Amino acid sequence: MKSIPKIFLIVAFCFLLTGCASEIDDTPLLPNLGIQDSLLNKDLRVTAPAVWNNFNKKEDWITLEITLVTNKQIITNPDFNAEIYLYDDTKKEWKKIKNLGNYETPPDKIILHQGDIEDLSVLPELSNTPASQSKVLIFVSGNVVEKGHTTNKVIGTYIILHLKP
Repeated sequence: MKSIPKIFLIVAFCFLLTGCASEIDDTPLLPNLGIQDSLLNKDLRVTAPAVWNNFNKKEDWITLEITLVTNKQIITNPDFNAEIYLYDDTKKEWKKIKNLGNYETPPDKIILHQGDIEDLSVLPELSNTPASQSKVLIFVSGNVVEKGHTTNKVIGTYIILHLKP
């Protein structure tokens, strides 16, 4: 009778280990974003709310919500210095692609304070990409403002999206 509880524990432990396993993602490391990986996604957060996006690869805008979650103040361009990368499945690397969005208005810089939330829409150039390439990385950034002056300290965040063909 004592062996039944041991078997039960072993089986339960195996189920627990299996349930904790994550899906294997063969996406390589991030492309060179010009900022240390340890500084990414700390002071800025980015999401792509489903209510604003259909995540369709066919020339659709992607709307992001960017939040400053630190007590720092940042200044950035109207496009949040957005960089867009497409994952090339055959070469197993990220390739920078063009953002077709037009950000001429307003031409002024955007200043964010703690808790501020801004929206940004980007339009990745995906017209000549194979249907299998649907993984997009969007990076946004800004410069820290200290004592009323813009510094060279850059903070940034990114999001990886899987778009429908």
